[in-house]
Parts: sequence; C-alpha cells; structure tokens
Amino acid sequence: MQAVGIESEFAPRVDVDIRDDTAILRWARENGYILVRHDKTKDRRTRIELYPEVYHNGGKIIRLGGGPDQDPLVALGRILIHLEEWLELFNGNEGMVVLTKQKFTAIPALALYKKVQRLLDTDQVTGRKVIKPSPEKAKKPRRPPSAQLPLGI
Repeated sequence: MQAVGIESEFAPRVDVDIRDDTAILRWARENGYILVRHDKTKDRRTRIELYPEVYHNGGKIIRLGGGPDQDPLVALGRILIHLEEWLELFNGNEGMVVLTKQKFTAIPALALYKKVQRLLDTDQVTGRKVIKPSPEKAKKPRRPPSAQLPLGI
C-alpha cells in the first residue's frame, strides 16, 4: 500500500488484542490510522461496543465487501477506486464507509450509534432511560365475541 501513498499496518504486528475490534479501533485512532475490516460485524456484542466507541470517541472504519479470503489486490482495488470519496468523507468526520463491487456507502458515527441504541439500556445521546414495552402491554385487549342471535329470528 505504501507504493500508492497509503501507509498501512497489519493488526497482528502491533501491540493490540486482535480479537477485539474496539481495541484495534482505539489503536488506529490514537496512531492516525483507519481501521479496515472485512466482516459485517455479525457479532452483536462487537457492534454494541464498536459503534458507540466511534460515536463517543471518534474513529474511522472502512468495511470491505467480500470475505477475508478475497484476493488482496481486489480488496486494495476497492479501497483505491473510492479513495477520493472516503478521504473527503473522513476529512473531519467520524464513521464507517462500506465498499462493495457495486457501491460506496457512508455511515456517519451517529447513524452507527443509532443502529445499536435500542440494544443498550440507556440512551447515551439524551441520557434518558430506554423503555421497551412489555409483551403484555403491546397486545390490545381482546373483546369477547358478542352473543350470537339464535337461528330462526
């Protein structure tokens, strides 16, 4: 990547827990890097930790479509094709961009946070307690059926 003017580090080569995306994001932010990921953060716990971290403390994430087994040149191509777009977006903004074969999607930090906000106990934006309706309150009471008129009337 340095050949095209982009400095990069491989997470296993730096002093960070590579199993913890939030720790990697903190390291990247503190050292002036952007976290590049391949997965869709299917793990709920990771999303609950990572997205609020971006919202509250900052961070920049590029998520590449396709798995980690894709050709590294294809992954690099996605980064370079959209270089101007994500550089412009990340100039003073925090959040995530998703790069796939077909498109570039920008997700600001607040939108990331809102994706997990309902999973958190407290709304950290307003400081108010998030109240989820109980299943009993969510159902409307059912009216008993009216008496059926006898046949022949």
